[in-house]
Amino acid sequence: MEHHFSIEESIRFGWGKMRAHSTLIFKSLLTIFAIQIAQDVVVRVLQGTLEGAVAGAALIVLSVILGIGFTVMTLKIAKGEHAEYADLMPPMNVWIAYLAANILAAIVSVVPLLIAFIVCLAGYAYLPGQAAIILCVVVAIIGFIVAAYLSLRYSFVRFAILEHQDIIESLRTSARVTSGKKWWLIGFFIVIGLLNILGAVLLLVGLLVTIPVTMFAFAHVYIKLHARHA
Repeated sequence: MEHHFSIEESIRFGWGKMRAHSTLIFKSLLTIFAIQIAQDVVVRVLQGTLEGAVAGAALIVLSVILGIGFTVMTLKIAKGEHAEYADLMPPMNVWIAYLAANILAAIVSVVPLLIAFIVCLAGYAYLPGQAAIILCVVVAIIGFIVAAYLSLRYSFVRFAILEHQDIIESLRTSARVTSGKKWWLIGFFIVIGLLNILGAVLLLVGLLVTIPVTMFAFAHVYIKLHARHA
């Protein structure tokens, strides 16, 4: 069954969910921002010390886990499920699976660029200057296109892994739901990227709005596409 929806609809959905759950969302984001600020303070005050290195590493890990928890919260709210502040600290099995799936997706996506780099090095080693340059340009373009394609293909792993708790299945789900929607997704990601750039220009207050709006929009697209392939 086809589910037709627009980028505008997704952003409207994100805005509506953000407004309806603004207290929980702002409280969660302020917590994440506070941890990141604490990390910066620790780095500056305890720079070059063992205590600083340990505290900094612990805060980085905590920041990553809270970010995963915010994704869990976002998906729950987008699906109309109950979400609470405690979701910001997901169980260990959830965030480990999330990290593993997203790292694997990133590795797969970057492989074409690594291959292009190796081919370029080989070209410079065995071909004359101009031929090597031409080869490098061609393989770099191909590598970039394939890497971008794979990035789009696995762009919904972050949500799929939260539902399946299976790394390989999450990659398969993301590949399935993005089938036939790559050009639409490029437009969607450009729009949410521009919104977050605008939020960054407006500093903290802007990001407090644009981050949840675009995250909910992202989750909404995943839910819609997943339903299309159910």
